[in-house]
Amino acid sequence: MDKVVFITGGSTGIGNACVHKFHNEGYKVAFMDINQEEGQKIANNLKDVLFIAGDTKNKEDIKNAVARAVEKFGNFDVISLNAGIHRCNTILDISDEELDLIIQTNIYGYVNTMRIAIPHMKKEGGSIVINASDQCFVGKPNSFAYGLTKGALGQITKSLSLD
Repeated sequence: MDKVVFITGGSTGIGNACVHKFHNEGYKVAFMDINQEEGQKIANNLKDVLFIAGDTKNKEDIKNAVARAVEKFGNFDVISLNAGIHRCNTILDISDEELDLIIQTNIYGYVNTMRIAIPHMKKEGGSIVINASDQCFVGKPNSFAYGLTKGALGQITKSLSLD
């Protein structure tokens, strides 16, 4: 198999599970994450896995990660978006700074990664996996900002499927 996946948020959690699952399925894996120590440890232990340190809130980091991934493995068959932040809060207790951080990571990080990475998908098609959580469908207590961003990802996914 000569398939390539680009993953965000691959050092921990669901993103890390995606790195291992795609690797076990025979994909060449490129992933970015802000957690350099964990990311490098994962890449050092797996063949055909490239870790690129970077923050999805930063377009230059995304451009660098995508360029390095394409240079090493070629164009992508799959883009898997997982980088995210969850903090417990309500509309009345969240600071402007925390709200901005969560929106920048959970919405703009996904959108900017897609805008930069999609042109590098293989011409014969490919897949985009958006990890949005059940909160794109249902609200939960003390999850104002996270729920807001995951609801947006649900709508982004629907729009992408129609375009």
